[in-house]
Amino acid sequence: METMIRTGQKPFFGDPMFSRGLSRCGYFTVKEAKLLEEYGDTLQGLSSGTLMAANDDEARFVKEIHGVGTATSPLVALWQKYVAAIRNSRTSIGFRSSALSASDFQASLADDYEPYSNVV
Repeated sequence: METMIRTGQKPFFGDPMFSRGLSRCGYFTVKEAKLLEEYGDTLQGLSSGTLMAANDDEARFVKEIHGVGTATSPLVALWQKYVAAIRNSRTSIGFRSSALSASDFQASLADDYEPYSNVV
């Protein structure tokens, strides 16, 4: 792939949700994982604004990632896929921590309790 985007200063291992690595998480192909490991540090810096664009390809990446242009670069599509994978993984399905306390739960059970009155 021909691109003028700088490789990262260090290998990119992604979000902590990818504890087994980008290539073993199931979201990315081996090629995509290698590209993320190589360019991910730079892509993350460019998309968050902590790294300034040094050339036209990087400036185009920043514009496309923020929705100013149409996504033409494979790295833009890959970064969007990475962000979507993180966003989808943080969706929790389960019980809320603000559920009733044990005493409130027992009190609500006592309120709902009706002894059998029609037992013969």
